[in-house]
Amino acid sequence: MKASNRHCRRSATLPREPNEMNSSRRGNSGRLRNSFSASDNQLMRRIVFRDWMARRDAARARLARIEGAFRDPYVRERPRDPEEARLLRERGTPEHLIGPERNKS
Repeated sequence: MKASNRHCRRSATLPREPNEMNSSRRGNSGRLRNSFSASDNQLMRRIVFRDWMARRDAARARLARIEGAFRDPYVRERPRDPEEARLLRERGTPEHLIGPERNKS
């Protein structure tokens, strides 16, 4: 008899499948399909929509203050490789972030 045709015995202590822990063939199988339990809710962060909107408005105000602290936008002054500059333009990078191209010499 080939080794692949031999009957493999499973350990009686291990369940056959992960969902067979405390189940029978019928009955509570629908409950086991959901992998979340009530204890998972304790790990989830929940906030009320009103609180989320308040935090969002505060974050926008903070960002406006930070952006207002910088007079001029960043401009790259270091020369960039022409091939890299071409790729950045294809991707839609603003020109002031690409900067000048290095001369081919």
